[in-house]
Amino acid sequence: MLRSRELYSPGLFAWLSWRRLHPARSLLLPIDLLEDQAPWAPTVIANLTPVLHREVSARLQRPPERLLAAGFLARHADDVAPLYAPLSEADRAVEGEWAAVSLA
Repeated sequence: MLRSRELYSPGLFAWLSWRRLHPARSLLLPIDLLEDQAPWAPTVIANLTPVLHREVSARLQRPPERLLAAGFLARHADDVAPLYAPLSEADRAVEGEWAAVSLA
């Protein structure tokens, strides 16, 4: 059960393990990454503002194998993607003003 602090935390982050696409084998873990260190996962979905992407990427101890970075305007995509080096941009999706970047 999520506590209200977790639901409204500015650093809410979803870490998902998609090795096997099965609900019993996937992990959805809400974490305030401005306060806590997230456990490593091979695949991560991060829906954050550019400022939070910058703060979270600086705190990563070990980058995931794959990362989907989203939650920012398309004009910021070129700034967000390099934050997660050594991962590099594999794909980009833009819909209207919003963008998501797939990194591997």
